[in-house]
Amino acid sequence: MRALYSIGFEKCTDETSFNVDEKIGLGLSDESYLKQIVPLIIAQKKPFYTFIVTLTSHMPFNIDDKYRNLNLNKELNDSYLGGYFESIHYADKCLGMFIDELDKQGILEDTVIVISGDHEGVHKYYQSSIENLSQKEDWWLVNNKEIPLIIYHKGMQPKVINTIGGQIDLLPTICYLLGIESSEYQDTAIGRVLLNTNLNFTVLDDGKVIGEVDEELKQHALKGIEISDKIISSNYFNGR
Repeated sequence: MRALYSIGFEKCTDETSFNVDEKIGLGLSDESYLKQIVPLIIAQKKPFYTFIVTLTSHMPFNIDDKYRNLNLNKELNDSYLGGYFESIHYADKCLGMFIDELDKQGILEDTVIVISGDHEGVHKYYQSSIENLSQKEDWWLVNNKEIPLIIYHKGMQPKVINTIGGQIDLLPTICYLLGIESSEYQDTAIGRVLLNTNLNFTVLDDGKVIGEVDEELKQHALKGIEISDKIISSNYFNGR
């Protein structure tokens, strides 16, 4: 809670405000949580921005058998990777139910939903357990530090954008899609619009480059991470 207030959120709602009637993994199940989120969204004054964090797709991926629907073989099912697959499958189902309910409540027509992650998945914690599986597919072992980025609006035609970017690019990309004048963000946003850029890379916070970029541009991008950290640590926007 303190961390969220420190980066500018005006109102935060924690676990004490929910009925913890079903736990999976670290806490309240995604299905129960998202059902309880809907009336909170409906009650908000428009326009609003809501940021929510789900838990079921987080480690330790020990989702109960009653929630598993993929019929994996025993070795895979008993592994962390199998638990990860099942947890993501469950989370995906719950997000679908959540979006359907927003639609039923008439909220979806003028809402944009952005789904992303704050860090990589199973490889972050259990890379060695994947390597030790007796039967495995090559792509299971690949760790490109990828997180999902799904932007959805009702009636929007589906399209896959293969441009490599990072979380720093979320704000300008979403602003662009919303039709906000570029003058409102192009000189202040640190990232770039992923839909109209010729650049195809991102730099992780440890300085590693994903994609291809020359050294000069890499050093420039690294400054973006440094500036972002300073903005957060100084609570910069609180005084604007």
